[in-house]
Amino acid sequence: MARALSAAAFILGSQAAAAQGPSVVPVETLTVTRRVLVAGDLTPAEARRRALEQALGEAVGRALGVRVQSAQIGVVDDHDARVRDSFVSVVQLEAAGRATDYRVIDERFVSEHHPSLGEQLYVEITALVSVAHELGRADPGFTVNVALNDALFFDAGGSIDGNDEIVATITSTRDAWLTVFGVAGDSVHLLLPNALMTDRRAYAGRPVELPSHDWRSRGVRFRASLPPGESDRRELLMVVATRTPVTFTAAARRSGDTGATASLMDIQRWLVSIPLEDRAVGFAVYEVRRR
Repeated sequence: MARALSAAAFILGSQAAAAQGPSVVPVETLTVTRRVLVAGDLTPAEARRRALEQALGEAVGRALGVRVQSAQIGVVDDHDARVRDSFVSVVQLEAAGRATDYRVIDERFVSEHHPSLGEQLYVEITALVSVAHELGRADPGFTVNVALNDALFFDAGGSIDGNDEIVATITSTRDAWLTVFGVAGDSVHLLLPNALMTDRRAYAGRPVELPSHDWRSRGVRFRASLPPGESDRRELLMVVATRTPVTFTAAARRSGDTGATASLMDIQRWLVSIPLEDRAVGFAVYEVRRR
């Protein structure tokens, strides 16, 4: 019963229920314009994504009066032995709020002449960004650590059963309930809880494997997988530990399509509904390549 970890098939199943947690403070909406140079190996699509991430961070900073940086994760690329930086906007550090929604209202290429470099091409994005303030104050003693059995996994290109298996080890410093997401690009899948694995309790200092040894012995395994046409990509395993059971509900689930994906903004909106002292967030980045 192997399952693929990919945008197309990332989830064993999920349960939908009304989101729990108190209401957030009123949301502020700002207009932000950012441009990113299309140069080197940065494609227009990647430049657009980076400009959008920068717009989200700038909106949070302007709304809250703080400097916001996305979580920066270095991943070694074996192809050219250099480190590539992955900026994951879903986890924003040292901020008292989160971007919970956005709408791109203008997008264009801008060409500018540089005295020594000549014509430079930029992707420029103007977006309306909604920012919600976080509730409460973070508990520095409440953390969750996520470790994977490897950082690089391969899609063999045949049956899913031939792809590398992904196993996560999760450790919380407090007794908690776990919610686990798989993030690939802008798509999010709920991994835990799911239709088979409903026990998501973690006890302080006691590592939890996902899938557990018991479930793997029954044939339930998470396998790396790439969608057709892609040779490699970076993905993220995100764990949210909460002091009480809190159910994740995404707009995509309300359609009734059990295979639908949620978005990064769905996670952002859900997170701000949980007070900071009641949650801890951990993540592990990994790469999937086709053999």
